[in-house]
Amino acid sequence: MVAVEGRALALDGYRHAVEHRLDVADTGDIEADLRTQVRSFVEVLRGPAGRAIAELIGQPRPIPN
Repeated sequence: MVAVEGRALALDGYRHAVEHRLDVADTGDIEADLRTQVRSFVEVLRGPAGRAIAELIGQPRPIPN
């Protein structure tokens, strides 16, 4: 149970750290907005936050009994 709580805490910290970088203004051009969103997300994944999320994703999840 502690691992699940720790994972949730880490994901919350990740979200808090990157959410401002992933906010994209609605310009009225969905294609440009999506392109900007994806580029921002890729930039996040290439940095320290991306390495942290990769570690979280790669950790084995506990199997409930």
